[in-house]
Amino acid sequence: MEKISARRAAVISLLRIEKDGRYSNIELDSAIKKYSLEGAEKGLYSRIVYGVLERMYTLDALIASVSARKLDTLDKEVLTVLRVGTYQLHFLDKVPQSAAVNESVKLVSRFGKGVMGYVNGVLRSVAGLDLEGFFEDLGKAVSKAELLSVKYSVLKETVELIIKQYGDKTEDILCALNGADKGMSLRVNTLKTSPELLARKMGCELSSLCDSCIVSARGFAVEGEEHFTGGEYFVQSEPSALAARALGAKRGHTVIDACACPGGKTFSIAMDMENEGKIIACDLHENKLSLIKKGAERLGISIIDTVALDGRNEKSELIECADRVLCDVPCSCLGTISKKPEIRYKSPEEYERLPEIQLAILQNTSRYLKHGGILVYSTCTFDKNENEGVVRRFIESYPDFECVDTEYSESFDVYRDGFGTCFLPSSVCPDGFYVAKLVRK
Repeated sequence: MEKISARRAAVISLLRIEKDGRYSNIELDSAIKKYSLEGAEKGLYSRIVYGVLERMYTLDALIASVSARKLDTLDKEVLTVLRVGTYQLHFLDKVPQSAAVNESVKLVSRFGKGVMGYVNGVLRSVAGLDLEGFFEDLGKAVSKAELLSVKYSVLKETVELIIKQYGDKTEDILCALNGADKGMSLRVNTLKTSPELLARKMGCELSSLCDSCIVSARGFAVEGEEHFTGGEYFVQSEPSALAARALGAKRGHTVIDACACPGGKTFSIAMDMENEGKIIACDLHENKLSLIKKGAERLGISIIDTVALDGRNEKSELIECADRVLCDVPCSCLGTISKKPEIRYKSPEEYERLPEIQLAILQNTSRYLKHGGILVYSTCTFDKNENEGVVRRFIESYPDFECVDTEYSESFDVYRDGFGTCFLPSSVCPDGFYVAKLVRK
């Protein structure tokens, strides 16, 4: 195995993510194995990669404020090294200033003394910046949206969307999305063990938000971990587990999960049903359904049938056959920014057509529900256009459905307007999520 430093590995991975569009989680798993990163080196590497991706706009603004050269004229590798150094100086308390600067200079040694001197000078100047004062001065020169975009490293257009929808809550939401060091929620397989027992065995904490979840430190190794391999848990956010819980699925029920992959909510529902009854897990892409089959086998779940099906297209044999329907639609995923930093820089134009697709899926799958049954519509975003906007339009066209309240911990910061519950990112939980519980009369 090739052996290099955590900082060098971080620079290589960040370049791959930026140039090749690789997903950060896939790149991290690959690099950790390739470079045999372990212990403190593995932790430093992960923190740097996630942290730089999370703070990109902030880091660039700090560098630009002291650099004699425009950032778009720099070699990508040099700029990436500057970002890595700046992140360590201002966001990693345990890294000494000398180490952050000197190790960064070493990383650009192949560019020669001129570049080494430039990197040294920029990082020493960056180290002397006061963040609070920097943002205070910036706020005098730019709009509120531009300031928050730089301060929290989120695309300006997305910030403007949040301001329009949530007003004074905007900065709290953005602050909560900076969650690179937040814990990882694990949904316990109650078919095999209990949250209390597994938390003791793994040294985790019980979740205060969802009684079927425990919380582990971020960066917790999953693949190959003995309790994971033994099917005692899978990774799932607490709001996501609560969305599955909102169905109220019981033993013997027939449940349709309309957009099931990768299968987390399907598995949660099966556990709530105590593995008795039938779940029809549907997804547009047949190749993804293998993930559900593989996961169900590991977890010891036997009641799931998989079907390749576009949620917008009616399947006649499913009409009014289900006691419960889960409609967890494709969305902008804004609520997962703390775990998927690439979404910070995704333009709202890329998901402006989603509400029409979401409504079409909801309208079609609602026909699969029996009278008196429950349908849950959910997303992992806090965009009102994709959430209550869709549900409101659905209710107006389908008067035999009504929206009822969902249960949740009072610790969550929620937004409700009579058309579902939006869990807003907060200091308690960085995940944004939306759940609407619809009953067919």
